[in-house]
Amino acid sequence: MHEVEMRVALIGPEGAGKSTIFYLLTGVKPDHYVKEVRPGVMKVQDDRLDRLTQLVKPDKVVHATIEFYDIPEERWYMAQDADVVAITIPYFRDKGPREYYDDVRTAMVVRDLEIIEHALTRLYKEHKHRDEQLVHVLEKLKGWLEACTYVGDKLSEDERRKISGYSLLSIKPSVVLANMREVDEFDKSIWEDTGEVIVPTRAKLEAEIMEMDEGERDEFLPLLKEGLTAGRVVAAIYQVTDTITFYTIAHRRVQAWPIRRGVTAIEAAGLVHSDIARGFIKAEVASYDEFVQVGDWEALKKAGKVKLEGKSYQIEDGDIIEFKFHV
Repeated sequence: MHEVEMRVALIGPEGAGKSTIFYLLTGVKPDHYVKEVRPGVMKVQDDRLDRLTQLVKPDKVVHATIEFYDIPEERWYMAQDADVVAITIPYFRDKGPREYYDDVRTAMVVRDLEIIEHALTRLYKEHKHRDEQLVHVLEKLKGWLEACTYVGDKLSEDERRKISGYSLLSIKPSVVLANMREVDEFDKSIWEDTGEVIVPTRAKLEAEIMEMDEGERDEFLPLLKEGLTAGRVVAAIYQVTDTITFYTIAHRRVQAWPIRRGVTAIEAAGLVHSDIARGFIKAEVASYDEFVQVGDWEALKKAGKVKLEGKSYQIEDGDIIEFKFHV
């Protein structure tokens, strides 16, 4: 069973406010004397899960989680183990935000090109057992990076799997956290050619507001023009990773399960427990919207709103699933 579903590396230039954003996401306060990688876990707030909890009244509620890593500037290469890279860009330093972003992207590309060139040199020497498909993917990627082309979703899933062992940063899903002061205005036009998902944030102001008493806090929250950071960061991460959520409500336990779009019922069953996948019989599936209208699983079944699906059924966002299995 997977307790932590996704790992996100926070990187960016020194003084960008990265550790303050890390605090807003995980509750772990900044420590400017620590120069090591700091992990922290965010419990994903989920309105649908909250509503299911109200209806089902379970003994246990399990939220999805995201593990974040606050990575010092001099160790940004350690983002190689993350699923997503979150690039923190300041709007209040001596250079413009795009210049900072271009510097970070260039450093990532230079590092990746060194790895690719080393790999290709080794592969070119393997005349008998050379993996020609791997060579083709690496050569294609090398050409894109040398031309400063944003890779984004240009690689297929098969191609990504082929080169996954190289831990290349340039091809990881990424979001940009545009960290502004209260007085700064967000101009999305400067980001349009990057292909990035941009999350504007006013981290210092938000952190100060979060430290206030609850009554005082409500008075200042409107100063956060874009809203609170955490929920918008989660939405951006789910967007770039094509993540959806299904729910289980059996056995007095309500749980949110984030998965990649396209996952089948048998794969989802294995995520819940390997025994369920091994003895899979069928999946009883209802949509979140229909369940909350009725509020009871058995009543929903009597109304004919619960579908029976087999192993190959592709999970949809908001599905509520009860797996039937026998071991």
